[in-house]
Amino acid sequence: MTITTPEAPATAPAPKPRKSRWLRWAALPLIPLLLLYVVAMTPHWLDDYRVSRLMDRILDHPLPPETGFGDFGTQAVVSGDSTDCWVDLRFSLDMKRPTDEILAHYRKADFTKGDDNFSEIDFSAWVWYDDSGKPSAATDKPVVHGSLVIEVSALFPGSTFMDTRCW
Repeated sequence: MTITTPEAPATAPAPKPRKSRWLRWAALPLIPLLLLYVVAMTPHWLDDYRVSRLMDRILDHPLPPETGFGDFGTQAVVSGDSTDCWVDLRFSLDMKRPTDEILAHYRKADFTKGDDNFSEIDFSAWVWYDDSGKPSAATDKPVVHGSLVIEVSALFPGSTFMDTRCW
């Protein structure tokens, strides 16, 4: 004798929890804000790219004899007025040569070759001084052969009127 059991009724799969659509609707207004941000920041990014290319050309230039890169990294500040942008680039060198010789080395190089974005490039140098008026020993190196900060100032037209740093 065989015993048959009635088949269990087929159970429908559990219904999927309904995804909240409020998240999609809440994210929808963020898309235009994101696009506005990209449009507003594009001139900044383009100018930053130009400035970094100039800094790379300066840092890739052979160093003066008996010098090396200093302790603090490179810095760049963009500012301006009437859509003309000024950029100030700074980097430090550890030197064993006179400052005038180091400045002459950088001034005779043509960093704008093939790049029409920058004009009026000027080099200056300064050292740290403490309250007594003596050069500061900010590093462990002797003050006579100390650290020199090279500052490069340049003018460039900026990427349209939209770079707010150049207003």
